[in-house]
Amino acid sequence: MTDARKKIRSESGVALLMTLWVVTLLSVIAAEFCMTMRQEIQITRTLKERMEAAYIAEAGVQRTLRELMAKRPNTGTRKAADADMETESDPWHINGHIPNMPFANGYYQVTIGNQSGRIDLNRAGRGLLLAILERFAVTGADAEVVADSILDWRDSDHNHRLNGAEDDYYESLPEPYTCKDSDFSTVGELRRVRGVTAALYDAGFGDMFVIPYEMTDKGKKKKTASKNKKQSVKVDINSAPAHVLRHLPKITDPSVDAILDARKIAPIRSNSEIKDLIGAEAFNAVKPYITVSHSNVYEITSVGWINHSRVRRGVSVLAWIRGGGKPSYRILERTVITRTPFSTLNKKAGNGKVEG
Repeated sequence: MTDARKKIRSESGVALLMTLWVVTLLSVIAAEFCMTMRQEIQITRTLKERMEAAYIAEAGVQRTLRELMAKRPNTGTRKAADADMETESDPWHINGHIPNMPFANGYYQVTIGNQSGRIDLNRAGRGLLLAILERFAVTGADAEVVADSILDWRDSDHNHRLNGAEDDYYESLPEPYTCKDSDFSTVGELRRVRGVTAALYDAGFGDMFVIPYEMTDKGKKKKTASKNKKQSVKVDINSAPAHVLRHLPKITDPSVDAILDARKIAPIRSNSEIKDLIGAEAFNAVKPYITVSHSNVYEITSVGWINHSRVRRGVSVLAWIRGGGKPSYRILERTVITRTPFSTLNKKAGNGKVEG
């Protein structure tokens, strides 16, 4: 083989090798481009689905407001006698079993609560506080310290009760502070009260209470509910969460289950219904602390999603609602929910159920 031929073959090999390298490089660039485009498409799709889900959730809130305005009377707190519109075929009531509702190309799921389902921390009396503490296994002197200290915290004087606490106690702590001597502004203030340990609070004691919106700092500024009666110190049996019911005097787990099952179908309207559900002994013990009436301030949570998507968006609102001849509402607070527990949603796609 001549030198010329060897040179040509060598150059051909180099050219082939360069070509292979160029093809490989272009393949990598093309693959990276495709991957980037796929990611951008997925991001765009997710943003679109989030926006759609958010609007569907908002539709659920608006539907709920409309349904509740159609029920409520013009003034005051609705009594059981005003609940005649809430029947077994009408799930739009507090803690009602509302099915997943179709809207546009998706569905929304709504839950309805009411502030009267918890105890007004600024109005709870000593007897009620002691009864609740007993359910948290706090009894005797320990319970009396907590109850009296709560009352001392919110009263306006500087005289402590027999087992309570005022400035002299709080100022003697390693990190001193003063007794508020005024209404609680938040439930979290309970952590500062003598005897309310972190273990007691975290066990659910704090979850038993609420500060009615009109008594919060925001509510006082807006004066939204100034024309309404104060929230009853009693717990509305239809609004109370399961853990609140469970810590009321003499209420057993089977009694809680009976109440929860009954009110999914229709609101409990009378004391006789409660008595039939939980028995005479438990009813007589809990009667001073419960009611079948609720306030004008509702808690509405709506979660929206589109068909065949795992994306969920929700919104939770606190709304003051007036119905009757001149129905109206006002959104007091609004919270966007981006991460929610969806265990209550159906798991299969289609027919209002959720994929994934």
